Amino acid sequence: MQIELPDETIQQASHLAQEGEGVAEVIVRALESLRWERQEVAAVQEGIDAYRQGDFRPLEEFGEDLLDRYGVSAP
Repeated sequence: MQIELPDETIQQASHLAQEGEGVAEVIVRALESLRWERQEVAAVQEGIDAYRQGDFRPLEEFGEDLLDRYGVSAP
């Protein structure tokens, strides 16, 4: 499949390409980065939504459980 891109986009990708790398590789990396970014934003939003619904533990409780789990005594 062939996709036509604006000349400006191709020039930008070419400018960003490292030695031995083509425009297609730059665009693939950009798409992978965009996918990762969207997954991260979705994960943060999931946490915000859970918090707003009351799905959280007080920090003190979490800290105590963490110390107990790893056998660390409180300072």
